[in-house]
Amino acid sequence: MAGNVYLYTPSGENGEKTGSEIAACIPVYNTENYTDIKKAATDAVSRALRGEISVIAADEEQFFEAKAGIIKGLGSRVLRSAKLTAALGDRFPEKSREYNLHTAVPEGAEAFPSADGMYSPISCRAGKGIIILLPGSAQRLSQALETGIFKTAKAKNAKEKLAVSLGKIAASGKKTAVADFGKGAALLAVAENYPEASGVFETVTALTDEKYGTKSFEACLAKSAKETAEADFGAVISEISEEGVTVCVSDSETARVETIKGEAGESAKQILASAVIRECEMLEEAVAEGAVIAPGEKVAGISKRSFIIILSCLLVTVLACLAIAIALFGKETGKKETDPAADALEASSVQEVEAPGEVELILDNETTLTELLSETETSSIDTFDNYTTYIGSGASGPGAAAIFTTIAQLFDDEEEESTAGETAEGEETSATEPAGRFIFTVYGWGHGAGMSQDGAKALARSGKSCNQILTYYYPNTVIMTDPNTPMYTEQPDAEGKGGYTLLAFLCRTVKQEIGDNAPYEALKAQAVAAYTYAMYHGNFGAGQTMDYDYAYEGTNVERAVMDVMNITSAEQQPHCNYVSYNGRYANAVYFSNCAGTITSSVNAWGGNSIPYLCGGMSSPEEVDITTYEISAAEMRNRIMSYAGSSAQLGRNPATWLRIISHDGAYNEAIGYIYTISVGGVEMSGNTFRSKVMGGSLRSHCFTIEYVK
Repeated sequence: MAGNVYLYTPSGENGEKTGSEIAACIPVYNTENYTDIKKAATDAVSRALRGEISVIAADEEQFFEAKAGIIKGLGSRVLRSAKLTAALGDRFPEKSREYNLHTAVPEGAEAFPSADGMYSPISCRAGKGIIILLPGSAQRLSQALETGIFKTAKAKNAKEKLAVSLGKIAASGKKTAVADFGKGAALLAVAENYPEASGVFETVTALTDEKYGTKSFEACLAKSAKETAEADFGAVISEISEEGVTVCVSDSETARVETIKGEAGESAKQILASAVIRECEMLEEAVAEGAVIAPGEKVAGISKRSFIIILSCLLVTVLACLAIAIALFGKETGKKETDPAADALEASSVQEVEAPGEVELILDNETTLTELLSETETSSIDTFDNYTTYIGSGASGPGAAAIFTTIAQLFDDEEEESTAGETAEGEETSATEPAGRFIFTVYGWGHGAGMSQDGAKALARSGKSCNQILTYYYPNTVIMTDPNTPMYTEQPDAEGKGGYTLLAFLCRTVKQEIGDNAPYEALKAQAVAAYTYAMYHGNFGAGQTMDYDYAYEGTNVERAVMDVMNITSAEQQPHCNYVSYNGRYANAVYFSNCAGTITSSVNAWGGNSIPYLCGGMSSPEEVDITTYEISAAEMRNRIMSYAGSSAQLGRNPATWLRIISHDGAYNEAIGYIYTISVGGVEMSGNTFRSKVMGGSLRSHCFTIEYVK
């Protein structure tokens, strides 16, 4: 699993002690004891570039070799950190060998200055991974571990664990009812960021008058939630108190109750993040074992503190209801625009009452739950504000720092005089605009996951029905009729004026998405997919486009849409067909033209595999092949605009872009790109297409040619 921590320590007794200290601060997946620091640095960089977290602990005599090995392995420029320069002070003559060694860092690294500025730890991104260098001596290591150097690594590790747990919970098909109490909204909101976990959790107002006895209130509440929703398990996350956060998972017979306590210096957000992760781990164990607790294991009793929290929540609920009543029935009735995401968050939040010793409010209108596991705070990272930008740029003033040109220069006693233009014949300097251009050959049009619209047309022409088309592109699904189909996508006012019918929405969406000249069964398939997609996202028009001026009355499109709505006139109540997976609306994504074989949702957007978006089916249409050209200078600008200092762009543009892996959708050599290296920064093909290229490429199935 990407995000595991790999630790490299010197062999021998001191190395074992060092490893134990580090393992007490961050969960270590594997420890390797090295004798060759250069090889250890190479291996550590390689693991980090594959998405892992590599931590190297090096004694003072090997510290600089490790630093040089990291810089070389990353292919990074060597910069002098302003933070380390300030911490080092005048302990060494400026620009001497020792001065260079202590203050040098790879570009983009965050430095954590030691008390004297010497042998300071550093942390830097490496593709999707992280590499950390720590001093190995006992006193310096203890100081380094107190600097917060593992903050980013812990967040990445935690996010990976959370994704794995949610994936396993979703794959089990078992449902969990989350009690509408405490911070349960945090679990629900975090799960919303993982599409594969959709439908796994639901919130339930669970009340219980059960006598607690030896059981905690949380255990009784979780059991009540489970039984109320007829789910497989019940879950509770309590309010945050001075004692921590109580998490609970229950089945019909037993419950597991644990208290998550924050470490010294941890914020309330970090404690809540730990609680959400632990709750998911407990559920992961429960779905694997079929029960949440071993027979005979005891559950915790209720504490006085829990009882106080319960009473506080009841009081807050009453006050909240009163506030809502005032808002609804007060004198001011004017409407205002709202942000649905903010409204949902506000609805899931509980205002906490002032109480001595209470921690900060976690959920409010300014805080999104995805920030619980944020990986970094950019304000704490050394950026280009702390460095000169290029050799010969003449940067000066407070915070300006030097840049080294080579690894060898890092170790030189004298700094070489460097000016722009002093390069080998034929090489470009950083001040020179790169020559040449990139030519992209692009296959298909769209993200490549779900239903291909051109493929649906081809299948319809070959005699396939609407349902056959849909179940081909969305395997493991069935087509069902929705008894709760809405008549309107926008309701008319009290006088019956205005509003927007579902019939109008689907007709105009089908016209815009697939065209009114598509075969009849393809029109129907598009209508069903559009309806299912809208219902899955709970938002008509979520990512969909309409031809608002299309006069659909009497057209083939209207007849096809009315067919799938199971009506014969616009006045009838519709019962629309939809794509169903496990009795729920599927995420029926679609796109224009396939590059040969449908790709998976994992390739397109990441996350865990979705059974009906697993890809691999050939699509019968003719592949749409286009080309796109861009100058090397413009490409550099786009890369730097997105990746910033993380991108390492050498003098030869041919080395900037490298396709690492693809799915072979078109042929063995060409496919939808899983991973591409962009100036040494690894990203998904779809991220490159949308974020770096701004949608200039029709799909993320492409080849790259650099022409001088």
